[in-house]
Amino acid sequence: MTVDKLYGIHYIKLCVLYYSACGITAREREDMTMAPLQKGALYSLAIGLVLAIALIALFVSRGDVTTFDEDLGFRLIVYALWIGVPLSYLIVVKLTVRKPSQLDERDKLIAAKAVKTQLIAVIFSLIVWTIVLTEVYSDEGQVPVIFLTLVFISALVVMTLAQSLGILIGYWRAGKGWELRE
Repeated sequence: MTVDKLYGIHYIKLCVLYYSACGITAREREDMTMAPLQKGALYSLAIGLVLAIALIALFVSRGDVTTFDEDLGFRLIVYALWIGVPLSYLIVVKLTVRKPSQLDERDKLIAAKAVKTQLIAVIFSLIVWTIVLTEVYSDEGQVPVIFLTLVFISALVVMTLAQSLGILIGYWRAGKGWELRE
């Protein structure tokens, strides 16, 4: 699909005039466009952050974890947000990357390296949960069962956000001239 079909000929003429007035060359214009995977990662990161902030705000506004354990309506809202973060990621990536042929070798390498970012982020979130829960509940000798659900929810949210962030960092590094290796 060509740009004129996407935006219309008037938009293209306006862009060409703007770019020529600013002294931007055709090569620089080409570099300014985002790859479909990069665009999907940016959109999903934005949506995921909004949903994650909504999840945190919901917990802060409702009180402590016992409210989550006792209030079914609150749990259902949290579960909906919990499912919403990874689901938004899948939908946005599917919409922006419609065909596997849209991805070149660089895109595939960046996506593969993003998995490392995911792994590190999830491990660090589990470390934080372990330290906090150990310190808070060390006198009681046991952690309430409801925290298992919260740890899993947070790991899933962190995993989804870290994948998007890893992809964006990969494109940023590639744009800065860093060598991409497997």
